[in-house]
Amino acid sequence: MTMNLRNRFLLPMLLLIILGMGTSTVVSYIKAKGALEGEINSRLEQTANSTLEVIDAWVADQKLNVSNWSRQKTYTTAVKDTFICKAARKSADAELAKVKGDYKYYEDICVADPSGALVSASDEKLVGKIDVKDRDYFKASMEGKVY
Repeated sequence: MTMNLRNRFLLPMLLLIILGMGTSTVVSYIKAKGALEGEINSRLEQTANSTLEVIDAWVADQKLNVSNWSRQKTYTTAVKDTFICKAARKSADAELAKVKGDYKYYEDICVADPSGALVSASDEKLVGKIDVKDRDYFKASMEGKVY
């Protein structure tokens, strides 16, 4: 009879403890999962925003470079159709090749005359072989916009 009385109390107490621990574990898991997902999403958003800021700054720097290059005498002389422009084109080729070497992310840097023909480039093999008159970036640049 003693055994029976002990089993009567022990079994319900064990079930109550197991149910309580199980509920506590499930609730803790759900809260931890939500907190972890929230933190991961927050970090991803922060990383994406930081990357976007860096890319925006890089693009602004490149626009500033192009704007400054467009005012350099070597390049403005190279696009003209005069005898002096031939020497300026050679000088521009050398300068563009140096810039391309310094800035590793440029594939090529070219100067086109008002008709769209390349007159100077970081790779001299491109000069006279490419015409950009129909390209959007050329049209925008001829309107005075940095593209």
